[in-house]
Amino acid sequence: MDQTALELARYLIDRLERTPSDTRILVGLGGVPGSGKSTLATLIVTHANKLLHLTSEQSKAYGATAVTVTIDGWLLTLAQLDSLPDPQHARKNRGSHWTFDALGYASFVATLRHSLSHSKDPSSNEFSQVPVLTAPVCYHTIPDPIKDGLTVQPTDRIVILEGLYPFFTLEPWIQAGEVLDERWLIDVDPDEATRRIIQRNFENGITNLEEATRRAEQLTRATGRFLLDNLLQPTRRIQSINFSS
Repeated sequence: MDQTALELARYLIDRLERTPSDTRILVGLGGVPGSGKSTLATLIVTHANKLLHLTSEQSKAYGATAVTVTIDGWLLTLAQLDSLPDPQHARKNRGSHWTFDALGYASFVATLRHSLSHSKDPSSNEFSQVPVLTAPVCYHTIPDPIKDGLTVQPTDRIVILEGLYPFFTLEPWIQAGEVLDERWLIDVDPDEATRRIIQRNFENGITNLEEATRRAEQLTRATGRFLLDNLLQPTRRIQSINFSS
């Protein structure tokens, strides 16, 4: 998968060279649970930042950086789930599209899309008062997302939005998906995806092995099927390569 990530990083930098300096490249990286989205996004950003560091001052990509934003940061907190009509059902199905602050996510993507161009001083090539954006982050070992746990700098002109729903067709998710420059879908064998989910949940102590297997085979497969039936057309499909973790 590392070679694939390197090729994708080179592609994004080449595209950045042809992109106005007041514009970000927004990449939605989606796929079913266990498809390797986080792993691939991390590799792409690592390669991209190494390559961007080597660009010359004459390059339109000079000074730019890349960052990953994980959509899981917009998961509803446990307290928010408990305020829903059926808290037990909400907790059991956490990760379904309706258990996210989708409006908040769509608003964040809209800000990403416009924050550079709306802050540029038309009398110069510099940006004036370009905001540093913040995003929530989510860790599998912590129950709730951490508000403002990630910063997106003005130099972050390649932003990979990674998760289940970056180009989901249901409202309000579609509002974010329609403004993306790239929509990349990872294809993965369902059995391999299930194996990864079982391993991840078990190793992170989220569930015991029996419960991890049940959840992976029932909830994640159903989520994956529903997800693939409700996507905007991907601009690129990527074959997931098996990895051990």
